[in-house]
Amino acid sequence: MLTGLLLFALTFVGMEGVAWWMHKHLMHGPLWVLHESHHRPRGSWFERNDLFGVFFSVPSIVLIYLGTHGLPLLLAVGLGMTAYGFAYFVFHDVVVHRRIPHSWAPRGTYLRHIVRAHLVHHKTRTREGAVSFGFLCAPGPLAPVLPGRRELLALALVAIAPAVAESQLRLPSVDVDFDPEVDFSAFHTYGWKDPLRPAEDQKVHTSIIWYVDAELTKKSLEKIGAEPDLWVRYYAKEKSRLKGTPSQSDSRLPGGTVSLTASVDFQKVREGTLILELQRASDDAVVWRAGSDFSTVDATRVDTEIRSAVRALLDRYPPPPPAP
Repeated sequence: MLTGLLLFALTFVGMEGVAWWMHKHLMHGPLWVLHESHHRPRGSWFERNDLFGVFFSVPSIVLIYLGTHGLPLLLAVGLGMTAYGFAYFVFHDVVVHRRIPHSWAPRGTYLRHIVRAHLVHHKTRTREGAVSFGFLCAPGPLAPVLPGRRELLALALVAIAPAVAESQLRLPSVDVDFDPEVDFSAFHTYGWKDPLRPAEDQKVHTSIIWYVDAELTKKSLEKIGAEPDLWVRYYAKEKSRLKGTPSQSDSRLPGGTVSLTASVDFQKVREGTLILELQRASDDAVVWRAGSDFSTVDATRVDTEIRSAVRALLDRYPPPPPAP
């Protein structure tokens, strides 16, 4: 979790440097044929420069996809890029160019400065001669003008919006064990065996079956009732516990005495372990096994957590072939 958040933050900050370089050397370079439309009076709501938004969204989409399919650290990078893109849209298209009409005027030294810097950039209508290529950080007379506390809070809220939509940056750990002597390409069909330990909640049991079936179908495995190549079964263990978060506050009583109050906020956390096991049907030998943990404080997210756990497990199937 901490690694993911750090990577998310570093990506968000680093994207300002990437955007500066691309704006100066590509948009005002070989890609001026597209960017020129942004330095001319707009004749319609759409301009050719908008195509950059499509181009730049592709890497973040690919990274988010890879991050949810076996390379979880890339999820943090992809979300960091997406967060920067959202912050850029709010500042550049909404605040500066008012492509969504509004009457709000920026307040504070930092916001006024970066808006003014971008407007100075647009005084140049040609490929050469422009200044101030940054977006969220613009140079002042002697040094970059950095955001104050209020602006930092606003930027932070904008930055974490995509992560909040995901509720949290989860980087699940997966343990995998398999028989390196087995040719997994020989398996084409599967069937279900009774679980080693079925989920106590029928809804959880149904979700596990549903998501495993969906992921195995993506692996080109066909579910059949009799004489399959593989037997599939799972082990699920759930428990609930109370998680306490301590806090303290102080209040001043008449006479100047300070009263310190300590409290603990309790939340009910649902935790679980999910293990998937694949057995070769010809001899019931276990050829592949993977396990992962999941937890949530929101009961409505249990199904989502199960889906994420199943995907994380079956992203590791089939295992890579042995090196020659």
